Amino acid sequence: MDFKIKLIFVSVLTLYFFNTGYTFSQTSVDLNGSRFRGKAEEQTPPDVDRMPIVMNEIINFNNGVISSEVFKKYTVTECKYSAEIDERRMVAVKVVNFNSECQGVYGNENVTLKFTGSIYGDLWMSGDIIITTADNSEIKFLVTGEAE
Repeated sequence: MDFKIKLIFVSVLTLYFFNTGYTFSQTSVDLNGSRFRGKAEEQTPPDVDRMPIVMNEIINFNNGVISSEVFKKYTVTECKYSAEIDERRMVAVKVVNFNSECQGVYGNENVTLKFTGSIYGDLWMSGDIIITTADNSEIKFLVTGEAE
């Protein structure tokens, strides 16, 4: 009888942690000094009748601030980021998830820039930059890069 109660208790706890996405520890990471060189490619819908914008990209993480070529185009002066180790995906290499959100200007229009991504083994990164305009239209860039 004791074994069945323990089994039920462990099963309920396992289901709880699985359904809530709980991880036992999420460690914040300092990416200060990390630098990645790569490309930022605009993700255009199929009905757009032009070539997508492709930019050479250098992403720097310095003193809690992230900078990139796309940010410069949208006149972002400072964009703070947060980063933490993703232990759910970290099997053979360290995986760090980062995100940032900041305000910018394009022409005379205020825009919001969201940059989310992952760094794999401190060697390469991938992520998305989503620029939202005042009329809620979005421009999305897929960013990939290798560590320098």
